[in-house]
Amino acid sequence: MPNEEPTFNEEPIINEEPIIENTELHLNPAPADIPENIEPELNPDEILSSYRLGKGDNISIKVFGEPDFSVTANVSKEGSISYPFLGEIKLAGLTVNQIKQKITSGLKGDYLIDPKVTVTVLQYRQLFVNGEVKAPGGYAFEPGMTVNKAISLAGGFAETASRDEIFVIRDGNKTMTPSPAKLETYLGPGDIIIVKEYKKFYVNGAVKSPGSYEYIRGITVEKAISIAGGLGEYATSWSKIYIIRDRDETQTPT
Repeated sequence: MPNEEPTFNEEPIINEEPIIENTELHLNPAPADIPENIEPELNPDEILSSYRLGKGDNISIKVFGEPDFSVTANVSKEGSISYPFLGEIKLAGLTVNQIKQKITSGLKGDYLIDPKVTVTVLQYRQLFVNGEVKAPGGYAFEPGMTVNKAISLAGGFAETASRDEIFVIRDGNKTMTPSPAKLETYLGPGDIIIVKEYKKFYVNGAVKSPGSYEYIRGITVEKAISIAGGLGEYATSWSKIYIIRDRDETQTPT
């Protein structure tokens, strides 16, 4: 349930002349953790070519003309698989191309003259959708999946979700700072999507529909008043507009 709106005195906030004259001034939301790092948008091919395998991935390794060296296996929690003649080999943290090179190097010479190795990921590990969605949790990854698709799998946005505050932690690396994401952002296996609770701003006084509204990044004072229905019948002039930052009613309006 959303919090109750803050109450304000009907009397003017301050008696001195207001200092805001520019309606293009941007509002600040209620306090929020907004990372500054923005990753370049990647396409599905770029994501999968650089993807590093981890626990839960299911892979197929085939050697042309050598069925005894062909296996299908899940990457264990230790990050390895058991492979014929080579025993336990560590795959976690390696790309498909690096795994191919590792198997080829291990077989060449002692076992085969010129092994032709093919490595394919049959099933990727889950990605996770957390935060303000209806059914947070882990979901099967499919190549080409977007943030929008992942949120749909998680039941869609909760009523308290902010469409403007969506972040991704790539490859489940929780030591990384979450990066801002769009609904069209492509995802990779193991990614964690975080949907933040929407932030509010409040419009009070001589407007047609005073109350709380969802904060949209980049919103201006003029836009905020428009969202609140515009100036009311008893509004005076644009020079009588005040902003209280960060919902702190004790601080001096600016």
